[in-house]
Amino acid sequence: MKVSEEVLLENKVKLVIPASSEYVSLARLALGGLIRNFLSDEEIIEDIKIAVSEVCNSVVLQAENVDNATLDLSFSVQEEEITIDVGCTGKELELAALTPIVWSEPEERGYGLSLISALMDKVELISDDGNKTILRLRKYFPS
Repeated sequence: MKVSEEVLLENKVKLVIPASSEYVSLARLALGGLIRNFLSDEEIIEDIKIAVSEVCNSVVLQAENVDNATLDLSFSVQEEEITIDVGCTGKELELAALTPIVWSEPEERGYGLSLISALMDKVELISDDGNKTILRLRKYFPS
């Protein structure tokens, strides 16, 4: 599936929400609304939404006792893929702490992150110079 350049410029959604379980469904709704413009396969759409929910729920668990923590999400459609960046802000809240669970055998409370790797085509942990860490999820569109 190819997406025109004009459409690509308009299909990036940024969402900053409180790191609270009450707001995870908002992230799912925003993602679902965007991706349905490009994919008709409901199974793939649900896989992507489940993966994003798992990341968001993991961040929410870390943020239980962190004042003013936020989930920072970005959904971007490229030519043949969707890229979802999930970051977080708040005192002592780091997605980097999730790394061992993502890449190793599942442990208690770690199954969600193993599921993310199984549902998405690519999962990357990215740190920028400002000590902000994001988990980048990619799903390629079927031909």
